[in-house]
Amino acid sequence: MAFQDRSKSMRSWWKRNGLVVAASITVVVGSVVYLLAPTPLPTFVWTAYAPLSSNPDYSQPTYFTDQHLIGAVLAVLGLIMLAGAVGFRLGLTKRAP
Repeated sequence: MAFQDRSKSMRSWWKRNGLVVAASITVVVGSVVYLLAPTPLPTFVWTAYAPLSSNPDYSQPTYFTDQHLIGAVLAVLGLIMLAGAVGFRLGLTKRAP
């Protein structure tokens, strides 16, 4: 009988906090992807100015890659989910100002 009560309480805990946990994991994963993405070195430096170079090469992305974009999107999406979950929980308690 005690096992069933514990099972119900865990199910209840996941119902209440599942979105918060998922959003927190999404923020952490997005941050890790963003921070571990390799940053390419710039293909031009001070020699790209007019007197020293007639045609600078701007075809390569300088600072951000697709992995940076994916990490930033995941982190922002997780933060939005986290804010929504916390706001929903505060609304359910009816203690929000």
